[in-house]
Amino acid sequence: PDAVVALEEYEGCRDKSMYNLMCLDFLLVGGIGILPGDTCVIYAKDLAFKCQNPSKLELHLFVRALLWCVRNEIKTEMDFWFNILGPLPDNLSDVDFIFDLFYLECFICKAVQMFNEKELSHDNFKIKMKEFYKFIKRIETAVPASVNFVRPLLFFLKSYIYKLLDNNEKYLNYITKATHECNRCNNVTIRIWIEHCQTVWDNPRHPSLKNWSKYSRLIQYISHKNWNLKDWSNIMYSLPLCKVESSLEE
Repeated sequence: PDAVVALEEYEGCRDKSMYNLMCLDFLLVGGIGILPGDTCVIYAKDLAFKCQNPSKLELHLFVRALLWCVRNEIKTEMDFWFNILGPLPDNLSDVDFIFDLFYLECFICKAVQMFNEKELSHDNFKIKMKEFYKFIKRIETAVPASVNFVRPLLFFLKSYIYKLLDNNEKYLNYITKATHECNRCNNVTIRIWIEHCQTVWDNPRHPSLKNWSKYSRLIQYISHKNWNLKDWSNIMYSLPLCKVESSLEE
């Protein structure tokens, strides 16, 4: 109902950029009700052709469109968005990028849940993880050196994927790199998050996140809140991560 009201009120909205943000929300949750995710991608693509200097809000929409295409394995569209986005701007803020990478982590967790519930086969799960890994690598090449808080987060996501693929050697390698980068750029928030994740993974009795709806609610909470790093910190402390219940290596 809120989405319908928001659409009906669009014509009377002074700030038209709010419509972009609303479409972004639909896109992120895979399309709610009257605006399916692929419609949002079409809308975002149309906007991308018209934008000479996209605003931060529009840039977010484009990143979300890319993530939606990654999640749904639409490879031709993925290439389009990588070309549109190009190198990420130097003035990207801490919160901006954590926000985008958080969605990538949600997609990884969704794949874990599907695997645990037998909706995703062993082989397809591995393929999905490899696609996510390629996506992280491509983000890594686009991030300017000045945005130093992103590197530990990317190393962390790589370590997460290797942990899910039962490759303990590479998991330890990347989690060590992530911690080293955190210390180098002195980003306490991300370092604490990484330490929290290690605690979850290294303790088999730690409660794992099995219910995707928890992430879905979290997505909607963040999407409708003007949040900052303090909010992120609070979310981070209460956020258990997914664990694969069955080994990926037979």
